[in-house]
Amino acid sequence: MGATAQAHISFFEDERGRQCFHLSSTAQIKLLNLEYHFECMSRWENENGELIFDSYEEKDFSKNIRKKWEINSEGLNYIEDKKGLILEREVVYFADDIIENIYDPLSAVLQFTLQPLIDGHKREVCVFGKQRVIKVIATKQNDTIEFQPVDGMNSLWSKLVSNLSLKISNDGIEEAKVPSPLAMGNLTLKKKERYTLVDEKSQEILKKFNS
Repeated sequence: MGATAQAHISFFEDERGRQCFHLSSTAQIKLLNLEYHFECMSRWENENGELIFDSYEEKDFSKNIRKKWEINSEGLNYIEDKKGLILEREVVYFADDIIENIYDPLSAVLQFTLQPLIDGHKREVCVFGKQRVIKVIATKQNDTIEFQPVDGMNSLWSKLVSNLSLKISNDGIEEAKVPSPLAMGNLTLKKKERYTLVDEKSQEILKKFNS
């Protein structure tokens, strides 16, 4: 469709010492004269060498939509801002899974680089949604991870997730085939380069994302 897509994943610590995983994704679809810009950030507290989930926030700059899931003293809180219309509520999941075993979408993918999946093996991955836990089964064959929805998704998202695949190596994610956000075709992302992030750049990412 004449589209050019880029994605940047960054790992760094913020001013509170939390481990941050940041993703920025952009795409230009010339045929439809559209520009797509999406960013998300997952933050984890480091307690005695163990990462504990703190918050996950995503921003769709193309549609002016912001969503945030955050742990507080009451549990898990959800905030949604659609073009200035703000919804805030506490999230209560009616499931057997404890919060420590539920990932946000970004860290659900990155955990395969931190805890590699063995060829031929399967792993259940739980991702928190608005009102319930979303479950998928990840299967790895010949360095490619594919996903099969189990519970918590509507038919459209089930189809999109079924078409998601990752190629993993010892050096991280080599390639990702992601269904287009417009539900038309796929975005195929291949690793271009890897470099060390300087502190000034991480502060720039934080400042821009928080603005």
